[in-house]
Amino acid sequence: MKINIFFIIICLLLPLGVKGQVDLSKLGQSNGITRKNSRVGETSSVPKPDPNSERFAVRLEMPYDTTQFSIHMEDYRKGNKIFSQDELINFGRFLKGSKVNFEIVPDLSKRKHLNLFFYFQGMDVYRLKLADKGKIFKCEYYNEKKDFAFKEGKLLCIFYETDSDKESGNFSDKWTRQKRKLEDYLPDIDRCIIVYYKYK
Repeated sequence: MKINIFFIIICLLLPLGVKGQVDLSKLGQSNGITRKNSRVGETSSVPKPDPNSERFAVRLEMPYDTTQFSIHMEDYRKGNKIFSQDELINFGRFLKGSKVNFEIVPDLSKRKHLNLFFYFQGMDVYRLKLADKGKIFKCEYYNEKKDFAFKEGKLLCIFYETDSDKESGNFSDKWTRQKRKLEDYLPDIDRCIIVYYKYK
């Protein structure tokens, strides 16, 4: 009798568990996964970038005796920040002179999807963003250009929506020609996703 009651309870709970598994990507929201690197022989459900994706290496040296370092990914529409629990990519506290090395791999093989991978020592981070209807993502990198600041930090890259691959010119030219800060230019941009780092 006890076995039958237990079986009935399991049957009632099973549909609730299935219903709770929602694909966030189909809702147009960001989807984030953070995990430690897999050991040899282990398998993982975390996606991998397209083999032809460009790899973007970042090498930084911490400047302060005790440096608080963090990397962020923020989504803006017409200057309004779209808050997400996945904004913080990584953070840590380091001694002066410590080296922080990582890779950013944006997979834009499906132009309406931004599959963004961050590879740190001992940890991988994955983020997914979907472009609006009729739009595709394009990317620009800024890590070698120290003049490109954002908030209290430095730009790493910007992903912005556009109507076509035929759009020419650098995205940054649109605000640098007018000697404006990126923050001041954001209200003129339909949508962009900004990756930057900061330390204090």
